[in-house]
Amino acid sequence: MIRRSLIVALLVGAFASAGAAKDIYVAQAATGSGTGTDCANARPATFFNSSANWGPGANQISPGDTVHLCGTFTSVLGVQGSGVSGSPTTILFEPNAKMSASFWPATGALVVTNKRFVILDGGTNGIIEATNNGTARVNQTHSVGIEADGCDDCEIRNFSVLNMYVRTPGSSDSRDFGSGIVVQGGNRIKIHDNIVRHAKTGMAYSVPGGTSITNVRIFNNTISNISTGIIVGSGNNNAVGDDVIVYSNDISDGVTWCGNWAPPPGDGHHHNDGIHVFAVHAGATFTNLAVHSNFIHGDWCTGNTTGWIFVEQLLSNYQVYNNLLTATNSSAPTDGFIAIKGPGGNTKVYNNTIIGSNTRGIGLGFCCGTPNNDVKNNIVRSVGTGIFVDDSSSLTGSNFNAISQLNSSVEMFYQIGFFSFPGWQTRLGFDASSITLDPVLDLNGKPGTTSPIVDRGTNLSTFFTLDKVGRLRGEGNNLWDIGCFEFARPAPPTNLR
Repeated sequence: MIRRSLIVALLVGAFASAGAAKDIYVAQAATGSGTGTDCANARPATFFNSSANWGPGANQISPGDTVHLCGTFTSVLGVQGSGVSGSPTTILFEPNAKMSASFWPATGALVVTNKRFVILDGGTNGIIEATNNGTARVNQTHSVGIEADGCDDCEIRNFSVLNMYVRTPGSSDSRDFGSGIVVQGGNRIKIHDNIVRHAKTGMAYSVPGGTSITNVRIFNNTISNISTGIIVGSGNNNAVGDDVIVYSNDISDGVTWCGNWAPPPGDGHHHNDGIHVFAVHAGATFTNLAVHSNFIHGDWCTGNTTGWIFVEQLLSNYQVYNNLLTATNSSAPTDGFIAIKGPGGNTKVYNNTIIGSNTRGIGLGFCCGTPNNDVKNNIVRSVGTGIFVDDSSSLTGSNFNAISQLNSSVEMFYQIGFFSFPGWQTRLGFDASSITLDPVLDLNGKPGTTSPIVDRGTNLSTFFTLDKVGRLRGEGNNLWDIGCFEFARPAPPTNLR
């Protein structure tokens, strides 16, 4: 009996050992013994790129394994296998590892196609860079850092994707080149904690035609020197997205892509936006969509930028809230810091803070047949027109906002013309409980102790309960503040006697 138990235990141990997750080290060229046991003995990139080396074998890359990338790679890396639920395959950049080439192909430097349960992890400082691609550089080509297509249950995190296309600001360069991270299709996707600098598009998630996707999260990314920071949408028929949330991203300085007048069939300029969400063809739509808690700022110039947040076409019943949108150097959007374009509608625009750099541009813009939009608890300061609603769009309500320091001749617009703020209130009945006082914000857009916006908002807890930084709304008295930040009340004293 003892012998039988011992045999069973040994067999179990052997099977467990055979199925244990492995650490496999890969470099551009083999190092040392080339066995993959560490960076000093790494397997070559050709091992990684061969499908024969992915599978359940002891010497193959298997579900649950971690592939450690060592040193500098100059060739494309393509993931050849999937993980499984509970045991994803992880591609991890070791400290100071990077992928570096003059330019990368339009199909991507690091590529995943039709795989599942894969984690792409830049580690502590992983870099994917193009070193010589841009307006004034040797190469002018469309270069992509990471491409993930049809990748269910995948995660892309902790990368710095740099200089996919370095455009000369103000030039006549009409090339729409360079993307940091491109994802096409795939469910339960996470894209987070990445840095993208210098590309036409920072990140793009698209839904292929005739497919339905769910659970997409794009968050905590820092994106700059781009034409559009984040694109989510579809230009295809019958593309359906559900539970798509874009939040807590830092996006800045689209001015790099200003000054171009594209030749036909272009629309005259690069389509600058901080975040652009759209569905433009028959049967395409998104449900349970939210864009919240993003910080979009810096110089975006005037004339080239549609909106800091631009949501358009066949989208309805979504939420845009807790965003902080600011501008420098007199930059202003053509359609609105938050621009909502029909024929969708029923948008909830709540608790955003918009601070322009002058009295130009539009704070909240609704156009092209977007009906029944609700606008509450927003700060709009130092823009030309606070709220603009064209003659084919409508509001169901606008109230509890703080709107101040506007261009006095074009303060508000609703279908039939411009109104002063008092005329907006008396003739149209909007914003009866709103204020026109300076909101008294600090340099970070947060209210101070004398701010008139404190406790002046309405409770919207049926939609969300936290402010931009995760502070509970209405804490202490259940009265909400206007804008993206709740006032940080000092903690009550302790240890009193």
